[in-house]
Amino acid sequence: MLDGTVTCKSGKTSGIERVVLAILEHFPATWDGESVSVFIRQNNIYRVDAHAKRWLDRRKRFQANAWDALPIWYRQSASALCKLVPHPKLRRWLIPSVGHLGLFKMPGVIWGAFCSHRACRPSNQLIAGEGDLIVLPDAYWAEPRIWKAVDQARMRGAFVVTLIHDLIPLIHPKFVGTKRHLKFKRYFGNVVKHSDLILTVSQTVRVDVLENIANATKDTEFVPKVEAFRLGADFANRFDGPVRSDLMLLFLNSSESVFLVVGTFDPRKNQAMVLDAFEQLWRDNVPVKLCFVGRVGKYGQRLAERIRKHSRFRRELFLFEDLTDAELHFSYVRAQALIMPSLAEGFGLPIVEAEWYGKKVFASDIPIHREVAGASGEFFSPHDSSELASKIANWESMPASSKISGNGTRPLTWRASIEQMAKLALSAHAERSMIIHDFRRAG
Repeated sequence: MLDGTVTCKSGKTSGIERVVLAILEHFPATWDGESVSVFIRQNNIYRVDAHAKRWLDRRKRFQANAWDALPIWYRQSASALCKLVPHPKLRRWLIPSVGHLGLFKMPGVIWGAFCSHRACRPSNQLIAGEGDLIVLPDAYWAEPRIWKAVDQARMRGAFVVTLIHDLIPLIHPKFVGTKRHLKFKRYFGNVVKHSDLILTVSQTVRVDVLENIANATKDTEFVPKVEAFRLGADFANRFDGPVRSDLMLLFLNSSESVFLVVGTFDPRKNQAMVLDAFEQLWRDNVPVKLCFVGRVGKYGQRLAERIRKHSRFRRELFLFEDLTDAELHFSYVRAQALIMPSLAEGFGLPIVEAEWYGKKVFASDIPIHREVAGASGEFFSPHDSSELASKIANWESMPASSKISGNGTRPLTWRASIEQMAKLALSAHAERSMIIHDFRRAG
């Protein structure tokens, strides 16, 4: 059973959601036997059949873009009011941006609960038990109510594998605040308590888990095994689709190099430092453009406003919050390079996405970026915008024939990556089944 409780209700397509969606798509193809996609609600496990998917997709569409789901009369009225009273906070409430609900947070909760209720029927309820393998790859700090159903399944003999994407809220509380730190700490405790195997998306995260697991196992004798696999990237079958005109103009009507920064706006992502570096480059008359791609998170509003009010906005500086896969593909193909300035990451998926297209990667010098980008990355201090500006200026001054991007090989595909994950999960499951079998024979 492959669970997607959080992602199947969320309209987000960044970071963890992209990983979960890839697992949901590719894991069944590598499965030796029957597999089903499931979600958990009110302590029960349900199959994502056609009926459930229709209702979950309705919830997802509203969560992804509430503005587009609102009636036309409201959108016209709200737009007119915001023109009369051009206040940023009023606009955020009345005209929610992509991935936000604004004034419609409570209606969104009610609609979401209704859709989830309609998705659940006795005919698609499942009882997990002995011989079953439950894979939990999602963001369960956002859905802590799943653990009772997981515990019940495990008591009936199911084998539970949980994927940890990172421990940033646990080991870097300054990025999330006390409330989210404590919430994540409870999540990590539940993962350790209810898992037979923990998988991580990188060796760096595996080390973090091993270093912190002792504190979460004080009240139990069982310590789950921890293994790592490597995430993949590809945009196969997602190339087709319309591309908005302003994105086409950015890349097709310019002789200047375009540098991408891909990721949700958040202080941990350190995007402000990149803008500082490019302001230095523009002062030095280096002909480059900077394009930010990503949803503007709660703590990224200040930077987004700085970008939108910048004198170079829509000339050398751009921001896109809601690119489709086709548009992201279009951007990667035509960009000069990717810049990944994060202060902390669990993996850094845009790095392998850029490498998939053979693009140069400038990455902050942190352990996970060294692991993911390897020798092909160009590393800079995440606290020194002048160093980044200097590296980009040097890169731009090189002749095209001297610009070597990547190491000549593409990263793992998603299918190959999920095959690694599946082999680890299936091997651990088979090992446990063999132990139980031998124990019963001995008895």
